[in-house]
This record gives sequence, structure tokens and C-alpha cells, in this order.
Amino acid sequence: MSMVELQRGDCLTIEAYGEAIGVLLFHSGSGRLQAQLRRDWPLFAAEDEVLPLLEDDLNRKAVEMGAESLLRFLEDTLSNTVTLSGREAVTFADFDSALWRLYRARVKAHEQPFVTHLPLYSLKVACGELLENETVEPLGWVEVPPGVRLTEKRFVAQAVGQSMEPEIPDGSLCLFELGVAGSRTGRRVVVEDRSQSGNDRYTLKEYKRVDAETVHLIPLNPEFPVQVMRKSQDEDRGAVIAEFKSVLE
Repeated sequence: MSMVELQRGDCLTIEAYGEAIGVLLFHSGSGRLQAQLRRDWPLFAAEDEVLPLLEDDLNRKAVEMGAESLLRFLEDTLSNTVTLSGREAVTFADFDSALWRLYRARVKAHEQPFVTHLPLYSLKVACGELLENETVEPLGWVEVPPGVRLTEKRFVAQAVGQSMEPEIPDGSLCLFELGVAGSRTGRRVVVEDRSQSGNDRYTLKEYKRVDAETVHLIPLNPEFPVQVMRKSQDEDRGAVIAEFKSVLE
């Protein structure tokens, strides 16, 4: 397994009205500076007309002025309403993922269900009571990155185990969608193994239809075996419950 090369950068927290409103991530190696700000302005600062425009303005000026020049300008001039923390050294493998993770760690935005947030469930609940349309309270609400489509069929759950590493790390928060329409082959899905009990009933694997009688559930980690299900032997044993969409953090 190849080692992921870590990069070094600087994170700065942007504050307004006494609270964190966003972060800046700067990578000198690539000359990239990116801002991620909160999206709950009507709930946080309804009367402020400037703050909702700040993220786009910062990202545009980072391109126009250059990342280092903009960062020095902000450090020298920001005061009063909007303030900037000192630089904090960080390491990361992927810039965009790190930006979102740093934002989520520092900014506690208001929950906006199915607008900016999705429910967090255990796989047992999501694939059991929720699938059966029972009223289930989520463990919490998780803010998802901009650009992610939010529907009431989508939810967040924690991946458990190492069989899908390195792409889906053990313990990572992942985006899932109930129901899998069309061909399942080649897609990463949650399968319920009804021969097991508890959370062990649910496994996340890549689905491959071999023939009319045989399905392979394939791990991404080569240290784990392929699970084989045959219709004649495992009738009603496995049911595809949800489709994996992406790792959120």
C-alpha cells in the first residue's frame, strides 16, 4: 500500500460578532488560498449584508492578488467587525478535504435540516427502522459540504472496519442514499446479511453480479476476502439497502 504524502499549510480562523464564521487555508507550495465560511447568515447575522458576500470576495481576490499578497493584506488590515487569527500550522493529504474538516472543527453553524445538514444515523437504524418509514430521531445533524445534493433519502453514517480502506477509512463519516435503482454492479452499497445480528448485519462492499445465481461483495482492501452469495444457497440472505456516495470527513 503506497504512503500518502502529507503537505504543510497554514490555517487561520475568521471571526465576527465574537464567533468563528469561517477559515482560510493557505498552501505556500501551490500558492493556493481558499476560504470556507458559514452558510447560515439569516440565522446568524440577518441584518448584515456584507458577510454573506465575504467568501466569494476572498476567493476571487486570492486569484487576482495572489494568495500570499492577500493573506498579508488581511493580516495587516482586518480589525473591528471581522478579525483574523494567527497562522496555525497544519498538515493534510488533500487540500479540499482539509479545508472542510478545519471549517467543521471551528465553526458551529445552525442546523438547517436538508438545506445544509443531513441526519446522522447508525447503519442499524438507517437500514432498519428508517427504511421501513418509521419515525426515527437522528443522533444529530451533520453539515455537508457545498455542492452536495440533499434529499430526504440521504443520510450520514460512520463507516466501521478496514475492509474498504484506504478509500473509505475506518471511522469516517460517509454520505449514503437509501435505495439503489438500476444495475448495482460496480457500485458501493450497504448490504444486509440476515444471517448475522446487530450492526454486524450491515456490510459496505463493492457489488458485482457474476451471473444470475452469484453475487460477489468485494472489499477494496486486498487483505479481506471477497464475500460470495449464491441465490440457491443464500435465498433472502442479502438485501441491498443503501448506496455509498462519498466520504465526508
